[in-house]
Amino acid sequence: MVTRDIIITKQEGIHLIPATAIAQKALAFPDNTIRLAKDGLKVNAQSVTDIIRLNAGFQSTVSLSIAGPDEEKCLQDMLTVFKETDLADVES
Repeated sequence: MVTRDIIITKQEGIHLIPATAIAQKALAFPDNTIRLAKDGLKVNAQSVTDIIRLNAGFQSTVSLSIAGPDEEKCLQDMLTVFKETDLADVES
C-alpha cells in the first residue's frame, strides 16, 4: 500500500469537475483499491459522490491511499490529476 498526503491549494476546494477527473482516473485502475480520506472519513476514489462527501476545502489535507498491483503507476497518475486540475501543487 502506498499513501500520500495532499494539501488542497485550489481556493474552491474539490468540487464537481475535479472530483469527476479524480474518479475517472481511479476507474482506470480497476484492480487497485483507491481511497481518499479526510478527518476520519474514508471514501472510494472511484465515486464522484463519495469524493464530494469529503468536503475538502482550501488548505485541507486529503490522504490518498492505493493498494493493488499497480500502486506506483496509479499513485503517479492520481497525483498528475491533482496537479492538472490545479487542486494541489504536488510532485508526481
